[in-house]
Amino acid sequence: ALIRGSSYYQQDPRVYAELEKLHPWRKRMAGFLLREGFPLYQNTQYCYFPLGELQFEQMLADLEKAERFIFIEYYILATGRLWDRIHDVLRRKASQGVEVRILFDDLGSIITIPQSLIAQLKNEQIQVQPFNPVHRYISRLYINYRNHQKIVVIDGNIGYTGGTNLADEYANLYPKYGHWKDTAIRLEGE
Repeated sequence: ALIRGSSYYQQDPRVYAELEKLHPWRKRMAGFLLREGFPLYQNTQYCYFPLGELQFEQMLADLEKAERFIFIEYYILATGRLWDRIHDVLRRKASQGVEVRILFDDLGSIITIPQSLIAQLKNEQIQVQPFNPVHRYISRLYINYRNHQKIVVIDGNIGYTGGTNLADEYANLYPKYGHWKDTAIRLEGE
C-alpha cells in the first residue's frame, strides 16, 4: 500500500524552487523531507490549535460537511461525550453514502471501548478495524508495534493531526490526569 500510495507524492519542481528562493534556510529540511518521500505543497491553509481540545468544534463542523469520505485513525478511541458527538455525525454521514473508515489501536483502546462498539459501527455502515489486535496468547502481544497516529482526513482536502486522542480527557471534558496539554493542526488544501 505504501508503494502504491507513493505514486501520488510527486514533487512539483516549481514549488521546491520557490521555497529555495523565499526561504533558503529551510532548503536543507525540505530536501530531507523530499528524500524521505514527503513532497512540498502549496495552496494549503493551516490552523494551529495550542490546546488540542480547541480542534474538536471545527472538526465536528468539517465532518458535517463531508461529501465523499471520512478516514479516522487514533491510538485511543474512548466512549464518552466527545465520542457520542462524533459518532452521531459519522452515523449520519454513513447513512448518506459517505464512506467512513476508522482505524484504532487495539491495545490503546482495550479498556476504553466496549467490544460491542465494533459490531454496532459495522451495522451502521462504518468500516472499523482495530490495529494489531491483542490476542489472548501473550507471545503474540507486540507492545512496541502500536499505532500512535492521530489523523482525520475529510474528502482528501482537510486533515487534522496532533497529540490528542478521541477521548474526553484529551478534550478536557473531565480532569482524568489534570488539564491535558497537547497541540493540534488543521490543514486544508493540496
